[in-house]
Amino acid sequence: MSIENQLPQTVDGGKLPGIMTFRSAFGAIIVVLLLVLYVLLVRSAISLLDCTPQPACLAQFTDSMALALSSISGLVSAVVIAELALTVPGNPPFRRLLPDRAGRTALTVLRILTVLYLGTWLAVGIWVLVATWQRAEMVPSLTALGRSWLGLAVAAGYAYFGIKPGS
Repeated sequence: MSIENQLPQTVDGGKLPGIMTFRSAFGAIIVVLLLVLYVLLVRSAISLLDCTPQPACLAQFTDSMALALSSISGLVSAVVIAELALTVPGNPPFRRLLPDRAGRTALTVLRILTVLYLGTWLAVGIWVLVATWQRAEMVPSLTALGRSWLGLAVAAGYAYFGIKPGS
C-alpha cells in the first residue's frame, strides 16, 4: 500500500475540510511577524522625534533600521493592497485562506484578526503621517514612509472598492 493512499483526501483545491493549508498558515505567520517588526521599527523612529537634534540621539536609528523600515513597510502594504484587491464582495479580506466549509468560529476569528491587521496598518500609517508633519527633517526615512503610506492607503481604497482610473 502506498503512502498516498494513507494520507487524508483533500477537497476544494487541496484544503482539508475545516483546516488552513500549511502554506497559508506559514504565510500568515510571516505576514504577522512582518507587521510586528513594522510596528517596532516605526515606534523606534518616532521616539527619536522627541530628541533634541543631537547626532548621538539621532544615530540610534541606523541606516540598516531605515532600510528595514522601508522594505518591511512596503511588504506589509503590498499584503494589504493585494488582499483588498482579491477580496470577493461580501467576504472579509483573507477569507480565501479558509476552506469553503469553514465554521462560524473560524470566520469570527478571521474577521477579528483581519480587523486587527488592517487596523494596525491604518493606525500606524496615520501615526507616522501626523508625527512627521511637525518634524519632517528629524528622521527622513520616517517622513518618506508617511508620505508613501498615504499614497498606498489611497491605492488600498481603490483596490478594495474596485475603482479603476477613468471610471
